[in-house]
Amino acid sequence: MPPKMNEISVTERPRERLMRLGPESLADSELLSIILGSGGPQMNALSLSQKLLSDFGGLKELLYVDLNKLRKVKHLGDAKACSIKAVGELSRRRFFLHEVQKPKMNTPEIVYSLVRPYIVGKKVECLYLLCLDLHQRLLKLSLISMGTLDQSLADTREILREALLNDSVGIVLVHNHPSGVLRPSDSDICFTKRFNEACLNIGLVFVDHLIVAEESYFSFKSSGLLSLKNERG
Repeated sequence: MPPKMNEISVTERPRERLMRLGPESLADSELLSIILGSGGPQMNALSLSQKLLSDFGGLKELLYVDLNKLRKVKHLGDAKACSIKAVGELSRRRFFLHEVQKPKMNTPEIVYSLVRPYIVGKKVECLYLLCLDLHQRLLKLSLISMGTLDQSLADTREILREALLNDSVGIVLVHNHPSGVLRPSDSDICFTKRFNEACLNIGLVFVDHLIVAEESYFSFKSSGLLSLKNERG
């Protein structure tokens, strides 16, 4: 029998993990368990969430399944079923707006305005990847890793894999400096040079690398430290 939520270590409970690490660090089942709030007899909210995702074939299928079908699921009930449908509808509306008005990431100011809400309050360095289409419109924003910059940026293959999985033509990297000091370190500069060479080798456009703080940013492209030899028109 799965443990009750209060039997799980406080630091490992979904809500506490969200508050400590941010929502982007949680698995789909953990986020869903927060929405559900509770499970049922002999099943906590996390176990119920995992079962729902498994039974319906994934998050997309669960969010858009017919309401009446959801209401018939054991331990779910009307309130939880409606909560899932409400999230699905919000997601649908967000997707519609995103498709109609995909933001164009063609200036560091626009990139900064997009990413800043994600880095406010972060006490550790976080690395974000912006996947762009041919016209530098945003396809996806992904949190790649959290930790020190050396740790975050060491695995170039992981970053490129995420970019290729999202059919990226161009990419922007963004990482924060919790100290507020925006000057790039030697490791920042070295990594940016090596990563640009890796992008050149596989035909990706490395559009920019930003170092950001809560009130400002540093752009490698604007400072002349990033040469876009493979930029497409």
